[in-house]
Amino acid sequence: MAAALRPLVVRLDDLDDRRWEALCDGCGRCCLCKFEDEERGEMLYTDLACPLLDVESCRCSSEAYPIGETADRQK
Repeated sequence: MAAALRPLVVRLDDLDDRRWEALCDGCGRCCLCKFEDEERGEMLYTDLACPLLDVESCRCSSEAYPIGETADRQK
């Protein structure tokens, strides 16, 4: 009998840049300006994007800023 498969549980903060990029589906949400509602523990997204976001490809337009290097960029 085959062993039962367990889901892989990984914190996003623990992913290296290569693995994070492999998970990216191109939604662009990580490049939106956001606020944390500390009382509810929720992230609130705005319609404002980082100026480095290429809105056609939903990818960062600059190789100079790898993931996590800009102050407000979050995985």
